[in-house]
Amino acid sequence: MELYFPIEAVDIELVTKEPDRLDHPKHSMSFMDVSDDSFFLRVRDVASYSAMKGKKIVVYPHKGADAASVNLFLNGSVFGALLHQQNLMPFHGSSFIFDGRGIMICGHAGAGKSSITVAFGLDGGVFVNDDITPVKVIGNEAVMMPIHTRIKLWSDSMAKLNIPNDQFEKIRPSLDKFYVPTSNSCKLEHRLDHVVLLCLHNRDYYEAIELNGLDKFDALRRQIYRKGYLKGMPSCEKSYFSQLLNLSKAVRVTTIVRPDHCSIQDTVDFIRKQFRQ
Repeated sequence: MELYFPIEAVDIELVTKEPDRLDHPKHSMSFMDVSDDSFFLRVRDVASYSAMKGKKIVVYPHKGADAASVNLFLNGSVFGALLHQQNLMPFHGSSFIFDGRGIMICGHAGAGKSSITVAFGLDGGVFVNDDITPVKVIGNEAVMMPIHTRIKLWSDSMAKLNIPNDQFEKIRPSLDKFYVPTSNSCKLEHRLDHVVLLCLHNRDYYEAIELNGLDKFDALRRQIYRKGYLKGMPSCEKSYFSQLLNLSKAVRVTTIVRPDHCSIQDTVDFIRKQFRQ
């Protein structure tokens, strides 16, 4: 089985025996154990994973599991744990550069993060990351780190963007969602200027709300990828607190509420207007 992982410096080992669960986890569930520098995850009928000290991942595929599913969780939930171990604050957001500005689109699954990112890319934007974006805070500046994640789109979003889906790899055999290549990707770290929190409502208008102060801090904190892992990583959570304080001073944060039925281009146009303000 061939495994894909976006960070080359991490040692990935494919094993034939399931890794042991943690002896004394600081946070545990029926399928997961978490400590500051150790992580275990079992995904039924897919694989069991172990991540250690931000440097190594062990993968045990379950019988009959397909490579696409094993890779999907490796590059999602397990990748998030590894980034926390490296103290690289990951956000549940897709990111790009547009008109020289670093933009990160955050929101729940289905909010439109990936499709909006692709749409900006088709309009001259430069792709940075899909779904997970690590952010470093250096002095008074926030920096997005490109980690070479592959962008994923549902087939209906591809149709709206006029992207054919007959030539791309499915993220899982059972899902109508595909990895879509990008022709213009960022290779170097870039300043993060604006965080957009994308939400939906059942009304027919758009709304933009600029966040400040404690509201901005709380909103950014809620966007941390796999924030629940921090229950077992107290030293990491403590470090993130100070980073979030500085991040909230370094970037604009705007909540944008869009209709649940609207065109991707209308949303892009509304978001673009906020960049000019």
